[in-house]
Amino acid sequence: MKNKSLLMVLILVSIGACLSLINAQPSMRFRGSDGWGPDTRYEQLFDNFNLRTHMGKVVRVDTATHIRGEMSVGMRLIIAFDNGEEIPVHLGPMWFAVNQDINFPRGESVEIRGHRTNLSGSEFIMPVEIRSRHRAFRFRDDDGKPFWTVIRPR
Repeated sequence: MKNKSLLMVLILVSIGACLSLINAQPSMRFRGSDGWGPDTRYEQLFDNFNLRTHMGKVVRVDTATHIRGEMSVGMRLIIAFDNGEEIPVHLGPMWFAVNQDINFPRGESVEIRGHRTNLSGSEFIMPVEIRSRHRAFRFRDDDGKPFWTVIRPR
């Protein structure tokens, strides 16, 4: 009798464990915008009403952490103006930029339409569009919302 009770408890525990495994959802962890979202301190710097066109030559494309601790690594284009000044152009979060097939050879002339701003004393350009002789890349819609944000009002 004792063996039957023990066997019955083991069977019930086994069935309960199997049912909990069957119903378990895989753990989903969303990382969010990694600091690049529409309501972040970084994005609040963008001013769609003060866009300018900047002409320069590509110095290099590299990566940077824009706001340490708040943002994931991003891609930037360093351009030089005719007066020798160099300024970074933020192309977006790394996961976005690498999927755009962005290719700017060193020395290529580019025209950047965007907002020039600064954060903690470092100047940079937040582009809407970058054009070169052979291609154009858009980074924001007509309202200034970055294409890497997922949620768009209808």
